[in-house]
Amino acid sequence: MTSLPIRTVLRRVYGAEALAAHNYGTTLSSLGFAGTVAGMLSFGYLSDKMGRKFGMMTANAIVVLFSGLTAASSGTSVAGLLRMLAAMRFLQGIGIGAEYPCGAVAAAEQSEEAHINKKSQNRWFALATNNMIDWGFVVASLVPLILFLM
Repeated sequence: MTSLPIRTVLRRVYGAEALAAHNYGTTLSSLGFAGTVAGMLSFGYLSDKMGRKFGMMTANAIVVLFSGLTAASSGTSVAGLLRMLAAMRFLQGIGIGAEYPCGAVAAAEQSEEAHINKKSQNRWFALATNNMIDWGFVVASLVPLILFLM
């Protein structure tokens, strides 16, 4: 979870001088990663106790809510904006991390159904879990780049 596009956009909007006093680049990356780890650990346990559907629906709701709040982050000062952005990135990271244990287990369970050929089971499992993650990284980098170039 890199914050390179975020750093580029913030520098363009506020200027490098206004952001020089804050260690925002490392903070945003670190908090996003910490949230991802917290989400993985907590939702692995919660989805075992409360069900896969609960885990997936809650994880998706967290990602949607805090992605929107990340995009709407604002503050009366640059420091306030960065604090709000950091908090939302941590909470968004929890949702992202929650999707790893819930989604992988749900995909593994679905790939064992009778109509799926056992020889191609691992192919479909890898396609279902890894393909969306990889495309997410591509889109997450391209969208800020396109907006930056506009």
